[in-house]
Amino acid sequence: MFEKLESIEKRYDELGELITRPEVYNDFQQVQSLSQERAGIEGSISINNTSPSASR
Repeated sequence: MFEKLESIEKRYDELGELITRPEVYNDFQQVQSLSQERAGIEGSISINNTSPSASR
């Protein structure tokens, strides 16, 4: 289960990085799509980071 959460968190971070790249940033549709994907997994990241068993 934790491997799945780690992969989700990795994708979340990757999406944040992609959105800031100039070639992506200048393409509104791509930014919108990536932002929507990132927002869709944001809840999973929040739950993982606030879980008492979350170890970092």
